[in-house]
Amino acid sequence: MFFVAILSLALIGWGSRDRLRALARLPVARVCGPVLVVVVALSVAWIVGVKANDSYLGYPNSLERPEILSRIIALFPEEGRQMVGVFGWLDTPLPTAVVWTWGLAVAALVAVAMVRATGRERLTMALVLGAVYLLPIVANLSAARTVGVNWVGRYSLPLAVGVPVLAGMIAQRQRVPRRVAASIAVVAVLVLVGIQAIALATLLQRYVVGDQAAFWSFLGATNGWQPPIGVRGAVALGVAAVASAAALLMVALWPPARQGAPGPRG
Repeated sequence: MFFVAILSLALIGWGSRDRLRALARLPVARVCGPVLVVVVALSVAWIVGVKANDSYLGYPNSLERPEILSRIIALFPEEGRQMVGVFGWLDTPLPTAVVWTWGLAVAALVAVAMVRATGRERLTMALVLGAVYLLPIVANLSAARTVGVNWVGRYSLPLAVGVPVLAGMIAQRQRVPRRVAASIAVVAVLVLVGIQAIALATLLQRYVVGDQAAFWSFLGATNGWQPPIGVRGAVALGVAAVASAAALLMVALWPPARQGAPGPRG
């Protein structure tokens, strides 16, 4: 169902008649299109047939719908935090400053995109944002009587990631001086790398020494749970992964040199 929603929103954003006709003429589309329809139909039939939603464990409540809706809306900020990073049994959140930094970065990206977007792209962005908010409301209202209000932020991520992805695709059309674009690329990479490093440290802290211990104390821990490659091995692997991601991001974000620009002086 997430796939259908994402595909529909993508077609609204970029699905002009000419593009849709060109897509329909591709041999791969003629094969994959019917296959995807069959897969989605079988998935829906299985969910309905075996009553998969009824197997979810929770705590039913007898609240009236207005009370349930009020509780759902009150949980939106926490679900937003969970999308950024809350580990374990939802008991180990990232520092508030990290969550706010991530949220402000996405908000700035969306603001720039809305300035450059066409009417169709603005509609798509609004639909994606609306779907992110409506999905937990519909899901919780339909299941509150049997399993309670149990929506978790990560359940919305397949749709929510569409917001920064779509905004980034639109914002890249914004023309700025090359020096400014390079500065933005450096800042964006440093922020993302810093957030990922803190997330890895928070995760290891929780599982190795517990979230009540002093931060970074997991580096010297010898008792309790240890990753198969050891704490230092996990840190080294994480640093390598973050460094690789940073390099790829820098290559992708770094503005190309203008053609005809004068080279360095000898």
